[in-house]
Amino acid sequence: MLVLHGQASIDVKGAADRLPEDIRSKCLIGSLIGKSDELKQFVKERYIWVSRITGGATANAMGQMAQNYVLETLKERLPA
Repeated sequence: MLVLHGQASIDVKGAADRLPEDIRSKCLIGSLIGKSDELKQFVKERYIWVSRITGGATANAMGQMAQNYVLETLKERLPA
């Protein structure tokens, strides 16, 4: 519910209890229901943003695998 409608939350208890603005701005997909063009644009923007994150994670994982391979090879071939 937070992801779908977080942007529509209201300040009930006071400013200290408000949902932070950076979260509110990301939790607006529920307000796009029925707005096809705006929903498509939202999904395109988020896909690019998320794909950069997952691309970085994949590159990091591949780097770790290469590093571990080199380390194990050196351990096998070099004297202790």
